[in-house]
Amino acid sequence: MNTFEAFLDYQESETGKRPATKWAICSSCRGDGTSTRYLGDVTQMIAEDPDFGEDYWRGVYDRACDDCDGTGKVRVLADESVAAEWDEWLAEEAADRAVRRAESGYAW
Repeated sequence: MNTFEAFLDYQESETGKRPATKWAICSSCRGDGTSTRYLGDVTQMIAEDPDFGEDYWRGVYDRACDDCDGTGKVRVLADESVAAEWDEWLAEEAADRAVRRAESGYAW
């Protein structure tokens, strides 16, 4: 289950109703459904290897966007007041992960 679905489940268990969502264009791929984000910053690679640059711009390295699974759209909260709770929930989840990491002795 992804983090967003976990939040929706949490909200439903706390309030008795699931927050409304709506479809939005994926901000990662801008609705294209493909992404090269997994490559990181390619500026230096393009400068050093013109053939790589040509392939990059032709889409050879494109793959399905990780955020929308290639659909070009994602679910977002329909109610802005719940969005603040989402931000708070994400911060608490990140803090919990940091504590678990520290307790396990794993550092990165």
